Amino acid sequence: MQISVYKKPLADWIHRFKFHQQYWLDQPLARLLLLAVKQAQREHGLALPEVILPVPLFWQRHWKRGYNQSELIARYLSRWLDIPLDTQSLSRIRHTASQRELTAQERRLNLKNAFRFRPQAGKFYERIAIVDDVVTTGSTLNAICREIKQAGVQEVQVWTLARA
Repeated sequence: MQISVYKKPLADWIHRFKFHQQYWLDQPLARLLLLAVKQAQREHGLALPEVILPVPLFWQRHWKRGYNQSELIARYLSRWLDIPLDTQSLSRIRHTASQRELTAQERRLNLKNAFRFRPQAGKFYERIAIVDDVVTTGSTLNAICREIKQAGVQEVQVWTLARA
């Protein structure tokens, strides 16, 4: 599920949010995504997930940026939809090059074995929503979904602001 294709003005907002420290855009962007979720519930009978997982950043990138843009958006969605947010079970376990300049094939290779899904003790999820800011080729989400499906999760929903 997405709000829009990656075009103005949404593209500008996402870019400012992600690369220019305008983290205060988290709430308005999350509100747009909430409206898309609610619309999918009404029009398509979307069943809400048991948990929301933001796409993780590698610790060095998180430290350099100062925040994970997907996690900021996911926090609001978690609160507004009353769905638990899990920031521990899914992790990026190795540094990867920035995806922005890579071809689709390079992106897939770049992300090989980059993620780990280890639910907390006693947790088993059947339906998960992954929150990301922008989907370009889908390589990141495909790598994450492979990990999650191997753990026995039945349904993975992707909630994203835009598709490039």
